[in-house]
Amino acid sequence: MASFKISAPGRIFLSGEHTVLYGKKFLMTSLNLRTILEFYELPNTPENNIKIELDNINLKRDISFENVKCFFFCSDVKNIISNSLNLHAYVRHWVTVKRMWTTHQELRSLQIFFFLLYSILHNEYLTIRPFRIKVSSNIPIRAGLGSSTSFAVCLAACFLHWKHLQNGNHTIKFNNAELETIKRYTETCEKSMEIYAFGVDAHVCTYGQMVICQHSDYIEYKITDSTDMAEIAILLIDSNFYKNKCLHAEQMAKLMATSLLFDSILYELELLALSMFKYFKSLNDIIRQKKSSFKLSREHITKINFTSCIEKNQELLTKYNLSAKAFENVSKIARKFNLMGKLTGFGGKYVFVLIPPNVRSGKFRNFKELLNENGFNIQTGTSINCSGVRIIN
Repeated sequence: MASFKISAPGRIFLSGEHTVLYGKKFLMTSLNLRTILEFYELPNTPENNIKIELDNINLKRDISFENVKCFFFCSDVKNIISNSLNLHAYVRHWVTVKRMWTTHQELRSLQIFFFLLYSILHNEYLTIRPFRIKVSSNIPIRAGLGSSTSFAVCLAACFLHWKHLQNGNHTIKFNNAELETIKRYTETCEKSMEIYAFGVDAHVCTYGQMVICQHSDYIEYKITDSTDMAEIAILLIDSNFYKNKCLHAEQMAKLMATSLLFDSILYELELLALSMFKYFKSLNDIIRQKKSSFKLSREHITKINFTSCIEKNQELLTKYNLSAKAFENVSKIARKFNLMGKLTGFGGKYVFVLIPPNVRSGKFRNFKELLNENGFNIQTGTSINCSGVRIIN
């Protein structure tokens, strides 16, 4: 019987999140905080069911296998599977009638789960049997770090890999065609639900690379450049202030209504995103040439000067009232130690601080102490530019 683990990263906006809806280029990359999915196929006996454990929201469900089969093979299956909005509505109705959820977070998670299982079962001809899935994640929920997309990518990859095992395909690495299929199912799921914002989220959580993107219209996006870069250390710092998406939209609307230089501001932010990408590529080249980031000298870091882009980006957001006082305070503390911080994107409360490879441990310790004195906590130390979805051996 099949058993395996799947892992997928989060994602982070490095620059340009305020210009996304206005057709400007923006910079995103994968975040090495990951969702881990454990799959266990169970014996096909009357006492076994579908068991779901989602640790981050304390959800445990033991769902009748017979009820699930009725759900999958209803009389209107052709009409449901042909339209993602129909399937979304059908899943929502079913998990509600069966009394599976009590909170909005539980409802959303179960919708993603059954939407993807239903889609892949019918489109890929998966043979359904009793199974147990356990999902855990170190990506904070509702933090603007791609937790929902990472969860969906893990599920799509899980069900596709299960199908491959049923066909006798025991490969332990997804090829490009399979990654594209995982991304497509994730995008379709998110487009049918309220959680959908940017299709590029699915791309980054699937492929795990730094990308320059641009929205070609209100739904579709295109990737204009991408690079498989070496991982670079960052800190995620909790600002204690949650900036929701509505506040983000209001700030941009006010700026557009009051500033005659709105287009120029967008252009300036876009140039910063492109410059940051260029500097990251320069740093990557040095790391790959040196083969170890710890061999980088202060001269190397000074020469590429990529941290100045982060500093200037946050300064512009502050200047045009697109940031928040808490984010600005964290960035000010970082600057005292020649470190640069910027908010991670919209819909969250974190500031990321890039840690150059030549930072001394004493300086790093003093930085953390000053953050704590001012009421800010380092959520975690992690990295960007990590691998995408993968099967864990």
